Amino acid sequence: MRLALGKTLAALAICGTLVQHIPARSATPTPVQQHQRENASSDKDAAKTYQYIRQLISKDQAAEALAALERINEQHSSEYFFLKGRAQQELRLNTDALASYSVAIYLDPSSNKARINRALVRGALQDLQGAIAEFSAVLKSQPNHTEALLNRGVTHASLNQPDAAIQDFKRALSIQPTYGAAYLNLGLVYHLKGKRTDACKQWRLASRYGERDASTWVLELCSPSERRVKQ
Repeated sequence: MRLALGKTLAALAICGTLVQHIPARSATPTPVQQHQRENASSDKDAAKTYQYIRQLISKDQAAEALAALERINEQHSSEYFFLKGRAQQELRLNTDALASYSVAIYLDPSSNKARINRALVRGALQDLQGAIAEFSAVLKSQPNHTEALLNRGVTHASLNQPDAAIQDFKRALSIQPTYGAAYLNLGLVYHLKGKRTDACKQWRLASRYGERDASTWVLELCSPSERRVKQ
């Protein structure tokens, strides 16, 4: 997420390897064996469908993803509601996405990917304090979660709390020194504080680590001497 654009982060889709129990063959399956086989088949089908839905979302086909989700028989897992929230989020159905992520978290309280996306939706709905609380909850369980630090920093900056934002960006960079988005946003906060030289240094580093916008800002806003970063 960036201060300048408010860009929504892509979801962290975690594709676990399906492990299924295959009972020993028998001429006539017992009721327990039959139930296990049906569950294994259902789980395998759901895993394939979820992977397909992730691909649709990644290709900006959120409406198609949402329609595919509605055709799934198994609609009671945390992953189902997470993906539903992702599709709704892409379609700017923020209130619906908030509800879907809330169900995903209820079904799996450890789902930090759902909590981060719910925080982003809260931000889109201008509930910035709620977003801060969500990111902080993620960081309580995963103190080195750089995306949570980045987005909490952006939210602090949006609340006119630049020092708290700088602290989060620097902490993210201490964990991941090549995090271009953190350099980019740190530079933006320095720029807002009137510290152009510091801002230009961060933008040069952001450009080095893949943030294209930073190169434009360096050329347009920085002096020739400020365009150079000491190695």
